Amino acid sequence: PVAVLAGLPEYHIVSDTCIGAVGKVDSVVLLHEVPLHEIRQVVLDDQSRTSVKLCQLLFRDYWQQEVVFLPSQGDVHLQVKGHTAAVLIGDRVFDHAHKFRFVTDLSEAWQNWTGLPFVFAVWASLKKLPNAFIEEFNEVIQQGFSHMEEVISEAIEKYPIGYPVEIYLRNRISYTLDASARKGMETFLTKLGTLNSA
Repeated sequence: PVAVLAGLPEYHIVSDTCIGAVGKVDSVVLLHEVPLHEIRQVVLDDQSRTSVKLCQLLFRDYWQQEVVFLPSQGDVHLQVKGHTAAVLIGDRVFDHAHKFRFVTDLSEAWQNWTGLPFVFAVWASLKKLPNAFIEEFNEVIQQGFSHMEEVISEAIEKYPIGYPVEIYLRNRISYTLDASARKGMETFLTKLGTLNSA
């Protein structure tokens, strides 16, 4: 997770692949029953430190709105009520998002704010690795991508009818850590530093 990098004394990115998004990602959202400016409390999903920090930054610096952040107590989506919103991530979004009046995509909000992609996770090491290992590692990752059609087919069979599996894996998730994604990641880490020191 990218947010973990901020607390490391040293790290090295070892691949040009990542888990990111250019705009809407669909699986990292803020669920709420009132308009954004009326939210007073936000329950934070404990399954993703990066998504939680993104939400906190958006409220502080983009929406410029003071809210109280609360730890989750069981099922996050069940805690959304009145002026209390919640961050929800992963497959559970596809199960529950349609039940709420408002769904704010946090990756889309990030792009609207910064004009940059958002990177949720990268391959990184605590120390510099040999170039030969990095080359072989990236070859293995590319072999995985060569089986994308099989992965999508298996996922479609696994999830219930109505899950946007193919759209999500093919169009929502961005797997390339290019210059723009790296700038997005670096921007997030810089802003995260100000959040952590506040």
